Amino acid sequence: MTQVVTSWSGGKDSCLALAMARESGMKVTHLLNILNEDGRTSCTHGLSSDLMQAQARSMGIPLIQLVTNGFRYEADFKKCLKELHKQGVEGGIFGNGDVERQWIDSVCREVGIAAHLPLEGMTKDRILREFISRGFEAIVVTTRADVMGEEWLGRKLDAAFLRDWDEIRREKKISRAAEAGAYHTTVLGGPAFKKNLEIVESNKVLQDGFWYLNILKVE
Repeated sequence: MTQVVTSWSGGKDSCLALAMARESGMKVTHLLNILNEDGRTSCTHGLSSDLMQAQARSMGIPLIQLVTNGFRYEADFKKCLKELHKQGVEGGIFGNGDVERQWIDSVCREVGIAAHLPLEGMTKDRILREFISRGFEAIVVTTRADVMGEEWLGRKLDAAFLRDWDEIRREKKISRAAEAGAYHTTVLGGPAFKKNLEIVESNKVLQDGFWYLNILKVE
């Protein structure tokens, strides 16, 4: 069984990529999450390190949280993957291949592991529908303020979300290319989780043109 590490953002894409990798017979030995220099929030979705630790515990997968910055990102990422390779990891699972395939291939080739991109070739719409159909539970945690207001924060990804999101796309003429930055999600439960997470405390913040749901405590 091929041992792999999953690049983990805490959102729907990395979760679906992990699920598909497992279905193909791979063993996910670690989750790898990148944190900002403060060590408290993720580089991609701005999620708290505590939240992602809770996700990892519920899935029963060891979590590596790599603290870095824009200048050291690639070097630190490679160093971490090289160490995992020494421990027997043979590949990396990535959910963001459409925009970073060339970089991912280059990094993995240098480290000596295989790059696996289960979602490659899938549209954002197909990924969303596939994620929901599998029974995962996730909510919206970030929105672009000019596209989706604060009322979208905390909304579950379900049939109603699909309907309303399709309507927003038509009304605002959002291109397929622009979809990726319109909103971000975090996964709270589903097939990969031993138990679903519950948000106990949170607040909403508007910053630099984006609405954020700061999740302060989960159980």
